[in-house]
Amino acid sequence: MSNGADAVGMEHSKLADELLTHLPEHLRAPLASLRHLPSCSREDLLAELECYSRHIDAEANRRGDLDVELAEELLRAYKILLQTQWDDLSTDQQHLVQLSCRYYLDPGDEEGDLSSVFGFDDDALVLNQTLEMISRPDLKILV
Repeated sequence: MSNGADAVGMEHSKLADELLTHLPEHLRAPLASLRHLPSCSREDLLAELECYSRHIDAEANRRGDLDVELAEELLRAYKILLQTQWDDLSTDQQHLVQLSCRYYLDPGDEEGDLSSVFGFDDDALVLNQTLEMISRPDLKILV
């Protein structure tokens, strides 16, 4: 299996095409815009997740209305996928997880993560659809 560091971008992923068709229309454009980013390693994604988690925690200390619990659930699910499930995923599934993860890491996605009490709800929706498509509904998050 690929380690996710290949040069092919996520724009060539058939599962990513399918993901877009399963999401509400308002989420399609922001997610599609991320498909042109090159693939990266799972280590890079994990590092970005840790950095973003610290940023969320710092913002939560300034504001009390962020759904930090939901952000932590998203982080937990992504860590499971990247740390323990990655090698069991096909290259296309890895691209799908990367795309979903990058959507979460984009603070300015459809519902700004740090600008709304509902900021992580769209991220959970994208993750849950991804989990369904890679046969890991056990990791789905209740929103």
